[in-house]
Amino acid sequence: MERKPKYTNNRIDSSEGSTVNRRTSPSDASRKTSSETLRPDRQRPSSTSKRTSAGQRPSASAPTRKKGSSATARRIAARKRKQKQRRMMLAAAAAVLIIIVAILLIVFTSRVPEAKNLTIKSTDNSQVLTWERNGKEISYEVYRKGSEGDFSLVRTIGEEDATTYTAESLSSATLYKYKVVAVKGHKKSKGAVIEDLTTPVIAANLTANTQVEKSLTLVWDDSQAVNGYDLKFGSANDLSDATTTTVSLDGITVDETTGLRSYTYDELEEGAIYYFSIRSFCDKDKYSDWTPIVSARVTRAIDMSGIDPSAPMVAITFDDGPDGSDVTTRILDAFAEAGGHATFFQLGDHAEAQPEKIKRMVAEGHEVGNHTYDHTHMSGAVTSDDIIRANNSIEEVCGIRPYSFRCPGGESTDLIVDTCISEGMSVFHWSLDTRDWSRRDADAVIAEIKNNVQDGDIILMHNIYSSTADAVEQILPWLTDQGYQLVTVSQLLQAKNGEPPLPGITYKRADYSW
Repeated sequence: MERKPKYTNNRIDSSEGSTVNRRTSPSDASRKTSSETLRPDRQRPSSTSKRTSAGQRPSASAPTRKKGSSATARRIAARKRKQKQRRMMLAAAAAVLIIIVAILLIVFTSRVPEAKNLTIKSTDNSQVLTWERNGKEISYEVYRKGSEGDFSLVRTIGEEDATTYTAESLSSATLYKYKVVAVKGHKKSKGAVIEDLTTPVIAANLTANTQVEKSLTLVWDDSQAVNGYDLKFGSANDLSDATTTTVSLDGITVDETTGLRSYTYDELEEGAIYYFSIRSFCDKDKYSDWTPIVSARVTRAIDMSGIDPSAPMVAITFDDGPDGSDVTTRILDAFAEAGGHATFFQLGDHAEAQPEKIKRMVAEGHEVGNHTYDHTHMSGAVTSDDIIRANNSIEEVCGIRPYSFRCPGGESTDLIVDTCISEGMSVFHWSLDTRDWSRRDADAVIAEIKNNVQDGDIILMHNIYSSTADAVEQILPWLTDQGYQLVTVSQLLQAKNGEPPLPGITYKRADYSW
């Protein structure tokens, strides 16, 4: 038995020669399947409806083109237009890219070549630039920029000139930046840039002294913007045994008054001599030269805070006090107002009688010296007991045993010197005598000082006369206006000689002793 298919697709109608695109099933057998029964808008034109004969259009009664075919054609046309536009855009982009590349090639191939092998060498006040010429008929413009501001033209190098530039009179420890621009005709290069620091200059006025027990403090003058210092320290005079310490600025002390810088070595042997040298640096490879080697002995400590060793100074001294009236008090008040210190060579019995005044002297930074116990003996008649008793009394009153002695009458003997050595005291005379003790006239005392004072003088006065207090109140402002610092005898010797006064040595002024 012949099997009938469940579905028949694309059945061909032999009578019409057309294909019917529809599905049928056995259940639809009752439907008409011929092309005549299809909806007019679904019927396909037959081959005879397209052309009746060659070149002849179909009759007006022939079926029209379906709407779906028209929409498809429009979509295809739109797609083709978009593709054409895309091709045009790509072509335009390619053209622009070609133009840009051409311009870059023109610019690159016509650019003035930069200077070759640009180098810089620096000292503390100059910098030298050198480079190689990178082509023919090229000149150069050199621009410089300091730590502030913009580049400025400093030199033009001609086509035949040597390719070097030297900058002079520069600041030490300062960063400078340079730009070397190549010039050819009207064209210029972007410029080769280089920068470097000038080296620091050597630190000035290096000294060392004992400011704290069993220590030495190095003091020097240096206002440069450096990053730190290398310090050599040893006991050999050529520093062959030296230890080098690198210290940043955080480890350096700067005096707010003088601007001097300092560094302290602790735990040293008292009486021993040590040697030092320093150099500064402002970068890992930018160093100053080493300072000349200096030496210092570990001695008793002298407080030098606020004192500039390079500035003028005088040591005003007072004998015979403290008095029982207000003279000493007025003198202390005048020094407190003027700023500075004095040395008071006081009698042991007066110290016992006026302990508060001795204590105030010490508390305000003045130096208390020994002028014998009661002034009974003068000059060569002074005994060891006169000296030792006074030391004992002053120490008992203020807690400090004197380091300085002045003999009544201003003379010294071997006995006095030997006693002072055993007591650890220096002997002081004077270089400017105001004769306040005989004149008792403030104006005369003032005139004596104004007419004769010199840097390093030790001035003799007495803190037992009211006329002396009158003179002090007027002369201290004048001295400070003249630039003199008011210091103790020990500070004077420390500043001028680099060490405190030595036991048994007699001093008349800072630069005169025996």
